[in-house]
Amino acid sequence: MTLVLTHSAIQPLIDIVEVIAAVEAGMCAVATGAATQGERHPIRSPGGDALLVPMLAAKGEFAAIKLLADVPANAGTGRPVQQSTITLLDSVTGSCLALLHGAAITQARTAAASAVATNYLSPGQGGVLGLIGSGALATAHLEAIQQVRSVKHVCIWSRNPASAQRFAETACDQFGVSVDAMSNAEEVVRNADILCTLTPSTEPVVRGAWLTPGMHVNAVGTPPRLGFRELDEHAVAASRIVVDDRRVAAAESGELLAAVTAGLLTGDQHLDELGEVVAGTVVGREDDSQITLYKSLGVGIQDLVTAALVYTKALANGVGTVVDLRR
Repeated sequence: MTLVLTHSAIQPLIDIVEVIAAVEAGMCAVATGAATQGERHPIRSPGGDALLVPMLAAKGEFAAIKLLADVPANAGTGRPVQQSTITLLDSVTGSCLALLHGAAITQARTAAASAVATNYLSPGQGGVLGLIGSGALATAHLEAIQQVRSVKHVCIWSRNPASAQRFAETACDQFGVSVDAMSNAEEVVRNADILCTLTPSTEPVVRGAWLTPGMHVNAVGTPPRLGFRELDEHAVAASRIVVDDRRVAAAESGELLAAVTAGLLTGDQHLDELGEVVAGTVVGREDDSQITLYKSLGVGIQDLVTAALVYTKALANGVGTVVDLRR
């Protein structure tokens, strides 16, 4: 029997503290060989620009595959540009345990991975959190990073000033922090101790000249397409770079490609993974003045562990619709 979980069923089941712990353990498991992730091979839909990205992982009793559809043509139509569905399997029997809508899970695991990176790579106890972008990921990142660092103040900038102002007003009440909507991205970067870039930008919104010693950056917003980047090549070259998966980053990160093209990175440069930092097999931050960068593209283990959490809680609470796919 298969449990079908819709977006509205999933949302109340997500606890960001649990997701952070699960993502941290999942990334570590990949680094130590206790979990596996398949190589992903995106394909384009025939005759269009839609990109279909499979993300496969297995850990313990569960395996999962998420299919992400990145469809630029959906912009302005009322349909999401990115949509995903997760199939959760019993890793021993191969039985289909659940079909889950991917949006809430993707949002939570993305913010959770940034929180894990922040915990291992940023120095000190917190300070000022800078947010570039004011959509749902901004709220998710503030909530997640508050779990690992003491955020005293938030600076935010968005291409939509009204959206940034709305975020500032609601976040003050929701999270108990002071928030300033800034007039440009540079102001956010120069004031931040921890910076999260959350925009699907084709041109850099962060310049290397703006970065300050000791800051940590989570670059999160770009889709898995080489034509997108949030940081310029100088920001990348100035940073100690950690990625979620070196194969994925080398193939899909526009920031890394631009830095290689500019001659600031070598094409065969070894990239360390966040799971390796968590496992202690590589050093994360080398000193308090170092600028650290976590380049996030999202990987299957993050979806798997979050989907497994949601599935287990749904069973315990009698949530979802049970169907027999064999009929």
